[in-house]
Amino acid sequence: RRLRRRDESRAMGKPGKIYVHFEAADPNYTMPLELSPELTFDEVVDTFCQRYNSKHGAVRTLDALAVHATVSSSKPVSGDAAVAETVSAGDDVLIVSKDGTYPEQGTATPAPPPASKASNDSNVTETPPPPPPPPR
Repeated sequence: RRLRRRDESRAMGKPGKIYVHFEAADPNYTMPLELSPELTFDEVVDTFCQRYNSKHGAVRTLDALAVHATVSSSKPVSGDAAVAETVSAGDDVLIVSKDGTYPEQGTATPAPPPASKASNDSNVTETPPPPPPPPR
């Protein structure tokens, strides 16, 4: 696993982004994120998980409550810590599991079906609408 340092970004005068990586299991994903003074690591994790799940949710999902951010492979950071006080623009942040496990590939949990609007009674089911007529 290779992390890419963004020294060239700093040298070229492009401050303001960090690079958030998930590389512990396939599919890997890297997300650039604008660095701001009020940004916390909890917000980094939430944003990363939302984007990861929207891109790779059919294969694997990440639960923001089951992962945390680290600035190196052995240094977890507090979720309420300010990112700008811990890392610099161009630095890498890793998303890792809190317990060292990751959901198996292909085990993305499907969303539950919508509840019936007619009744909350479990014996009542909604009939789906008929299919549209074939084109003429």
